[in-house]
Amino acid sequence: MNPCPKVKPVRDMAYTAFIRSMPCLVCGKPTVCHHEPLTGHGMSSKGPDNESVPLCMEHHQERHQKGRATFYTKYGVD
Repeated sequence: MNPCPKVKPVRDMAYTAFIRSMPCLVCGKPTVCHHEPLTGHGMSSKGPDNESVPLCMEHHQERHQKGRATFYTKYGVD
């Protein structure tokens, strides 16, 4: 028996639409909704919608390449 069953992240289409309507956290360009991976679930697991952030495609790619701490430290995002 698995002592810690997998919990599926919450999905909310209205919230992700709201995130996509916001400017990029870094440069202000139009955005996509970046979902932060769930801690301890591997890089390919998409986090819940309520933990997503607006990033333009350029910064979205950079976020995936550099990793969470490096990216957010570089741009001073808390």
